[in-house]
Amino acid sequence: MSNLTLYTLIQRNGSDALTGLIEDVTIYSPEYSQIPVIARAGITYKTLSRTGLPGAQFRLLNQGITGSVSTYDTRIHEMYFLDVPIIVDEAYYKGDDGITGDVLYQEGQGALQSAINLIAYQTYYGAVSDGSNGFVGLRSQLLPTGSNITPVTASAAANTTTCYGLWLNTQGVHFDVGKYGEIAFPPFQRQFVSTNTTATSAPSGFWAYVSNISSYIGLGVGSLYSVFGITGVSQAAPLTDKLGAASIQTVPLTRRAGFTWFMNRLAYTSLQTSRTSINYQPAGARSGTPAWSPPPLEMEGYPIVLTDAILNTENNT
Repeated sequence: MSNLTLYTLIQRNGSDALTGLIEDVTIYSPEYSQIPVIARAGITYKTLSRTGLPGAQFRLLNQGITGSVSTYDTRIHEMYFLDVPIIVDEAYYKGDDGITGDVLYQEGQGALQSAINLIAYQTYYGAVSDGSNGFVGLRSQLLPTGSNITPVTASAAANTTTCYGLWLNTQGVHFDVGKYGEIAFPPFQRQFVSTNTTATSAPSGFWAYVSNISSYIGLGVGSLYSVFGITGVSQAAPLTDKLGAASIQTVPLTRRAGFTWFMNRLAYTSLQTSRTSINYQPAGARSGTPAWSPPPLEMEGYPIVLTDAILNTENNT
């Protein structure tokens, strides 16, 4: 367990009140605000999917035809317990001058952002038996061994990134939050925190202000045709509209309403650069050189969401 220390107390005290706390943790994780969220009563639920339709046939008068029925599949979906403990030693709390803001509020704010960042990372990189105790992410569901849709590949190199195309829908990609959508953040309470390392140790510990942020959350991918992507993107193998068109070609027409791209800064910038280099923009009136392409807002007509949760260090070999 990591606690606030005397050194951080010295850092906080005497800081400029007008400036306040400067947030230099710049990770931007918009997934929880962009992907639909569904409140669930419990922590598991079952879905029913139709995988085949009854056969339709033409027939002649008085001619018999064979009857048929739909085929179905059921799947169990789970939500996983996310927990962010917050422990502030009473001595630390009383020693803080509060000039840059209340330490309990700021620790709670940081814990909430940490939870949002973890949800975003898990959304892409959660894997079975990876030790995270969380839900399986989109990369595991996108790769050919676990998907009905083979992703488009920009390159087969290591240290690359992926542009994800998601069907955002309650039957597609969404978050499930259990216990009727509860994200709990109870008020801080003063309590005794034990520091015993063994059951036979003499009682020891300290008084602290304690709370936590917790929730049951899962990544729901209802339809098997919800996750698409372009893997192996790098500066050497940039994201292009041609790759975007190839990826959209794999998206069923019934999955295009609500379809959204999620990409990081590297993929986004390489897309902008590729549009400029292939002269998508008109030439300058005087110099005859192509104009720099404006920041991309969409690719193949579908919106783009920028995120820091997608890494540049994926192994696509």
